Amino acid sequence: MGKNSRSKTVIDSITGLVKAVPVYRDTMQPAAKELGKAFETVAKAINAALAPVGALVWGYEKLRDYLLEALNERLAEVPASQIISPSPVIAGPVLEALRYAGSVDELREMYAALLANSMNSATVQWTHPGFVEIIRNLSSDDARIFRQFAAKESYPVIDIRACLPKKEGYKYRYRLWVRNWSKLGEIAGCDSPDKSCACIDNLCRLGLVEVCEGELDGSLYEGIIDTKDLEELKTEIEVEHKLEMKVIRKCVRRTNYGIDFLRACVIPPTTSRNK
Repeated sequence: MGKNSRSKTVIDSITGLVKAVPVYRDTMQPAAKELGKAFETVAKAINAALAPVGALVWGYEKLRDYLLEALNERLAEVPASQIISPSPVIAGPVLEALRYAGSVDELREMYAALLANSMNSATVQWTHPGFVEIIRNLSSDDARIFRQFAAKESYPVIDIRACLPKKEGYKYRYRLWVRNWSKLGEIAGCDSPDKSCACIDNLCRLGLVEVCEGELDGSLYEGIIDTKDLEELKTEIEVEHKLEMKVIRKCVRRTNYGIDFLRACVIPPTTSRNK
């Protein structure tokens, strides 16, 4: 039962109780009216909050206009003999997803690239219906960060650990303070660059990237370690908690699945043929 239905049931129940028990009419009727006003106010607030979202949902006309332009651009250099009808298992979900994600530039471009690649006989083998669901699970910042892996295979990340007191049988015990801290959020121009750790976690969950223990060139970590935030963490761990801070250098790199996704959903078809 929806919230509106539940609200109506409550109001109807109170109204019925007032009618059934006249002795309480004077005391309960105002309460029922006030409750009704409260529900009406909430309903108006909800409608006002949802109105902009409703305006962002694309209809047929907007979808058609965008896709005609986007596909013409992406397939402009593809020979006409190579342009094929897209598979319905890709085209259908893409069109449906674009209705709701069309206003998000990064996701819209990924959907358009996937559809364009599925219409090119030279790149169709890189496409997969599951890629639509991958894009559905990306935020705009996730997409911005992942696009960086089209240019570079891997990027430096660090973990911040606090070394706990030694215990018998253990040399160290660690408490993980920060995981997968990097400069990727800033490099990618994210809306919330400080949340890049969570973006990396999500990209790992989706199988597009993986975090490895191996260390890259030491100079690549300088921009990560020499930051004001890191100094604040050092103060928090070593001064406030009286523990030793340890920096673990790692890297995040694209997976083979991530490379396929890049080819299908990020790199334009006319470029990706040579990758």
